[in-house]
Amino acid sequence: MLTYMRKRSKSWITKFIFGAIIIVFVFWGGSAYWSKEANKVAKIDRYIISQQQYARAYSDALRMYQARLGDALTPEVLQKLDLKKTVLDQMINDYIMKQEAEKLGVEVSDEELQEAIRAYPAFQQDGRFDIASYKRLLQYQRMTPADFEQQQRQALFQQRVYSLITENVIVSPQEVEALYKYRNDTFDLHYLTFEAKSYAGEIQVSDEEAVAYYDANKDTYKVPPKIVLDAVEFPVESYLDEVGVSLDEARAYYDSHKQEFTEEAKVHGRHILIRVPQDAGQAAIDLKREQAQKIHDEIKAGKDFAELAKKHSEDPGTNFLGGDIGLVPRDSLPGPMGEALYSMKPGEVRGPVQTSLGFHVLRLEAKSEEKLAVFDDVSASIIDQMKLQRAQILAHDDAGNTHMELFEQGVSDLAGYAEVKGLKVRQIGPFAQNEDIGIADGEEMVTQAFLLPQGEIGDVAAVESGYLIPMVKEKIPARIPEFSEVKGRVVDDMKAMKSLQKAREHAGELAGKAASDLSAMNPSSTGEFRRTAYLVPKIGMIQGLQEDLDSLESPKVYTHRSTVYVIWLKEKKEADADSAGEDRLKTISEELLSRKQEMAIKSFIDEARKRYDIVIDYAKIT
Repeated sequence: MLTYMRKRSKSWITKFIFGAIIIVFVFWGGSAYWSKEANKVAKIDRYIISQQQYARAYSDALRMYQARLGDALTPEVLQKLDLKKTVLDQMINDYIMKQEAEKLGVEVSDEELQEAIRAYPAFQQDGRFDIASYKRLLQYQRMTPADFEQQQRQALFQQRVYSLITENVIVSPQEVEALYKYRNDTFDLHYLTFEAKSYAGEIQVSDEEAVAYYDANKDTYKVPPKIVLDAVEFPVESYLDEVGVSLDEARAYYDSHKQEFTEEAKVHGRHILIRVPQDAGQAAIDLKREQAQKIHDEIKAGKDFAELAKKHSEDPGTNFLGGDIGLVPRDSLPGPMGEALYSMKPGEVRGPVQTSLGFHVLRLEAKSEEKLAVFDDVSASIIDQMKLQRAQILAHDDAGNTHMELFEQGVSDLAGYAEVKGLKVRQIGPFAQNEDIGIADGEEMVTQAFLLPQGEIGDVAAVESGYLIPMVKEKIPARIPEFSEVKGRVVDDMKAMKSLQKAREHAGELAGKAASDLSAMNPSSTGEFRRTAYLVPKIGMIQGLQEDLDSLESPKVYTHRSTVYVIWLKEKKEADADSAGEDRLKTISEELLSRKQEMAIKSFIDEARKRYDIVIDYAKIT
């Protein structure tokens, strides 16, 4: 065949055959590429990260955080971590680093990879690599040997590149001393407060001013869309007389649900929390552990736990109470903390105990064991509970049957239907979407109702009192109210704004005076605190204050909500790095080195990314 085609290479038949082959290859190969294009999450030059690759990487990262944080990995924490974007960024960076490493001549041989894997303690038995352990652990992690080896090759590759980038990074003794002082210098601030409301009596707002303010801020007073509902009610309490529960039935329920009648083990303790950031490196973690250990040792030496909690604890909910968490169920506390307190004796101090929040120094005040209630003491409540459950079933069934009948008959007059059937109808509203309608557990019904057209009947809604079948009686569109409707609000808003401005002006005048003059005005004092404190004592969290601590020799003005502060330095005590101890300074040095290395790597990656054409389809990761 090939001989035939060579002999006739110039004939139109041969050209046609080759053309057909080329078209097949173009469309076959091209369709594969365009299929990847359609499935991409990101593209770096012509390299594509597919949705499947991204989903797997995200799943691996999520499992890692779940193992590390446990129950502390809440949706809020996940949102703060921005894990979806972080994972994709890391995948892009990994690819770019691989390209850059190849330019630098970095390689990982098969022999080096095998040596690294054989050195893993988890894969060893009696100090030697064990192939059975290797396969078993990979199977547990749902990984193939090929996947794991590729992952390890990438890790070794990355390690070598990072070493090249950071080999010249050093930390000087001056940097260590500066960081120690930054964290351990203490401050005591003087402050004067000016409440905006105290100036309200001086404020006058004319009608012309109010109208002008309203015209400039109409959207602030916009009335949101509202709806009115008619709802047929099926209150559970109206079915209670139709059900009964015997003592034997109550006894059977008690015997099969004893956990419900068991009072949980409880602990009454105190704690001092030294927080550890979620992204802290090992050096930073060690430093925080050392800080907690020092506090523990001070308590053992006789210092007052409550006073040290007020001074050092980074739990704003308990530090002002001397660390007192009250009498709480053991299982309501972070696992290691609850277990430790429950295993202690009253008066005992223990720590540091590590949880997902950081390190805790603990003191047990009292505890109580689990206790099962006697049947005779709870039988009446069991009967009431079972009657309520049975009444709920009847109410639910009636509501469901009625709902079906309404749709089958195409009822549009809900009130008329209810009157014929002897059912009770209530009107709800008008109300806005985020407004409290006065019905417990009615939020889901409200959300659905705003999606329905006028005259539409919604699903059966379970609320605290029973069940409702709602119908949208009226939909009221959003509108800008007339000035006369909101005049009172406008005037109040203007008074609040002008009062706050007056307070700022007064505070600004005083801030221009010397600190010695202000000290004669009997200012308040925060007491000593470190700049790393979660909140400034007596003041709380004021934007910009902790950043300004080194420049408060002259008074400055700060605003927090409706309070204005004039704040200046009363006293600063500089920490002495020489008294810190060699081990502590070494830990700080290691932490600083780690941080500077991370910055060097980030800088390298940021510069490298500029040399690549990166396209990200954010819609596919959100």
